[in-house]
Amino acid sequence: MDDNQATTAALGAAAESREVVACWGDRVLRSDVAKSVFVIGRGEGADVLVPHPSVSRAHARLEIAGPRVLIEDLGSANGVRVDGIPVTGRAEAALGSLIELGAVRVLVRSKATGAASPMIDVRRLVDKVAASNVSVILVGETGAGKEVLTEDIHTRSGRRGTLVRVNCAGLGATLLESELFGYERGAFTGAVQAKAGLIEAAEGGTLFLDELAEMPEATQPKLLRVIESREVRRLGALKAKPVDVRFVSATHKDPRTLAVMGRFRDDLLFRLNGLTIRVPPLRERRQEILALAEAFLEGAYRENGRVPPALSEGARVVLESYRWPGNVRELKNVIHRVALLCDDEIVGVESLQFDPPAAAGPSHHVSSAGAATAEAILGGERPATHGGERERIAQVLASVGGNQAAAAKALGITPRVLAYRMDKLGLPRPRRGQ
Repeated sequence: MDDNQATTAALGAAAESREVVACWGDRVLRSDVAKSVFVIGRGEGADVLVPHPSVSRAHARLEIAGPRVLIEDLGSANGVRVDGIPVTGRAEAALGSLIELGAVRVLVRSKATGAASPMIDVRRLVDKVAASNVSVILVGETGAGKEVLTEDIHTRSGRRGTLVRVNCAGLGATLLESELFGYERGAFTGAVQAKAGLIEAAEGGTLFLDELAEMPEATQPKLLRVIESREVRRLGALKAKPVDVRFVSATHKDPRTLAVMGRFRDDLLFRLNGLTIRVPPLRERRQEILALAEAFLEGAYRENGRVPPALSEGARVVLESYRWPGNVRELKNVIHRVALLCDDEIVGVESLQFDPPAAAGPSHHVSSAGAATAEAILGGERPATHGGERERIAQVLASVGGNQAAAAKALGITPRVLAYRMDKLGLPRPRRGQ
């Protein structure tokens, strides 16, 4: 084989490489597949490790044969389903079919070419740090997935205790301290009985300090003493108790900047910041948007015993081009609204109702690129129509006196989309006041 042939073969192998995408909750786990036959499970011997309690240690064996996937249930506790149909023994499906292992949704598909998701580096750091006792600070925008990564770190840490969460911004200094450290009976007015704090509750496990940068300044030196001494003393107690707790923190602000400004203690930051992991916003992880959207769509419809619709090409383009100021949390909300309101067999652009402009920022309903793409695609889409949608639009128009701009706002869509839907549904354009 000469150099040109070798290059061609390498490119062909890259184009045919596969990946396994496992989804549950807000989490998406991707694994490259180097072998044509592999085992998915929760145990260490699995080729594709999926750390979810509904997945058995060796749950299923998959074999890739061209465009098909052969699936074998290895005696799992919670079963295997392909496109909603239970698998007894072995089954065959097309590459890209939805495979359910317990409560986890799995897709096996051709690996996308182009730039890799920045979350790959994040997951590599999580892999390295999870089994240690190093304190971690996750820095990223609200809704980007910091809590999901915290759960991942705790699950894979092997620590025997539980994961305990505390929102540092949700409580004042006095209440936060009583929640963190606990108190003895009579420690203050209203303390009619002793109560263990959240630090004690996390014994042997992980304490997740969410919104770390919002921790009251009065609480910071007291938490520092706990970390340094590995002891916690309840309010009103004479003796301290030893504690074994790992700290994982999250913030959308840079705590180092706050330390420079004098709003956060340097010594506490040093103790908590064994490693900083930046969690990129969803707009920097566009390779994950459609996988997340499809996972949320599948979950929302299956919960109600309904068959999930497919995303139209226009909807896929708009989802990928929108800036997602609310990140993964906003994407999940959008998809749940689709599940609530869309009766069509295909999810069109008009079914994507984004958060109000005040919450979404300058992107409005879609980014400028997404809006332009949506405008170009709308004319070619032919989603199924239903009388319920026609009735709903007619009622809203009547309630606003025929004002299409007001009706579009009430429906959560653009006037352009409303006009398109009215034409498709055979609704006449009313004059204002009619």
